[in-house]
Amino acid sequence: MHESSFMTSTIVNTEYLVIPFRVQDYEKVMEFEQFKRILNLEIIFVDNSVSTQAARIRAKYKGIREWILFILPRRLHTVVMCF
Repeated sequence: MHESSFMTSTIVNTEYLVIPFRVQDYEKVMEFEQFKRILNLEIIFVDNSVSTQAARIRAKYKGIREWILFILPRRLHTVVMCF
């Protein structure tokens, strides 16, 4: 049983942080870290079976990566600013 109601994976962490690091937007990096702390996100480490399932999900839902990279960051910013 997990203590946290919210979970994410190391893959999401990587995917989200690529662009802020690329453009050196360290404020976005800090906001994401703060968001994870606020929600008490449990980080799930990804093994081969999980990464295979993630590939299946991305294949089925073609826009999910774009949602994670472009829409989610804007919504995270709004949520973090509310706290």
